[in-house]
Amino acid sequence: KAVLNRGVSVVVLPGDVALKPAPESATTHWYHAPLPVVTPEEEELRKLAQLLRYSSNIALMCGSGCAGAHKELVEFAAKIKAPIVHALR
Repeated sequence: KAVLNRGVSVVVLPGDVALKPAPESATTHWYHAPLPVVTPEEEELRKLAQLLRYSSNIALMCGSGCAGAHKELVEFAAKIKAPIVHALR
């Protein structure tokens, strides 16, 4: 969970376990967990489209969930004439 959420985790091992040597078969390869993919329901997208279409004062609050989509975000903001506010994280 710490890898996916980029947070902190603590693993506590009893002393007798921590002092044992690792088995020869233990892997040294890091497991890169895939990032989750969030796909909104069609109905939610339709509601959002309606809100965007009929709203006159829109501002985009963008956080780390927008990472990797800078170009698309700027294009979208320009299209709907909305300022972008970014989170500290």
